Amino acid sequence: MSRSLHTTLIDLVDVISERAQKGGIDIVGIPTGFPDFDRVTSGLRKKSLYYIVGRTGMGKTALALSFAYNIAKAGKNILFLSLEMDAELLALRALAMHTGIPSDRIERGQLNKEEVIAVQNVLTITEKFHFQVVDEPIDSERFTNSIEKYQQRHGLDLLFVDYASLFRDIAKNSENERLGRISANLLTCAKVCSIPVVAIAQLNREVEKRENHVPILSDIRDSGSIEQDGFLVLAAYRPHYYRQMFDGEPPLEIEEAEIKILKNRQGEVGTIRVLYKPAQTLWLPRTVEVKQPKKVS
Repeated sequence: MSRSLHTTLIDLVDVISERAQKGGIDIVGIPTGFPDFDRVTSGLRKKSLYYIVGRTGMGKTALALSFAYNIAKAGKNILFLSLEMDAELLALRALAMHTGIPSDRIERGQLNKEEVIAVQNVLTITEKFHFQVVDEPIDSERFTNSIEKYQQRHGLDLLFVDYASLFRDIAKNSENERLGRISANLLTCAKVCSIPVVAIAQLNREVEKRENHVPILSDIRDSGSIEQDGFLVLAAYRPHYYRQMFDGEPPLEIEEAEIKILKNRQGEVGTIRVLYKPAQTLWLPRTVEVKQPKKVS
């Protein structure tokens, strides 16, 4: 369906005029709960494809889940397509994120009475969430229709895909072409359903060969389509992870971490400084007060 430029401008000017009458707005899309990130990106926009990239161990899924949890808490409808881990593991991470208790202790039930109550209280909060998890295999060629039908039945504001490369597609040609087709299908889904789609993708090992280990766009594994199709590409980056790996530094309960904006079609690129709690696989904005988890007694 085509629209004239003039008609499109009429609709856009109406929206802009309405915002101007209110004194302007800071966030155009859906806020993620990370104020500095939202300021730079204006939130997650409809009809746009976002990529969270990083090496193994950087916490890509944790960052996506932190975004999703914050957005669900604000009342939006979330669908999390988990092609890597099952729904129970995602739920375990959500418990750790909300309570501040390490996920391994929660899973083993190594909790004091106060912590058991904290875990149970999460049910009261998440009962109000519109947050669905799909952990079954799916192929990217048909999933846009499936997502569209889901949206019509249940409503949908935002889709997360973890990982993009794990779609059950047959590589007819090269892996690069397969991933390019998957990326194109993700972008189509964002446009057809008029929602932001946030997909997770892996970086290659080149980042670990460099002295500073800082990710760049050319580190994206196998497909330049991610750089091409993504409205915004951000990298999860934990400098302390590499200091542990290469310099033997001890683990920290709270790390200084970074969200690297590698591509931003509608704004600036750069670094958003955040916090990361490895035991809870939790990303936090620096403006949040971090409480240390209590020890089991």
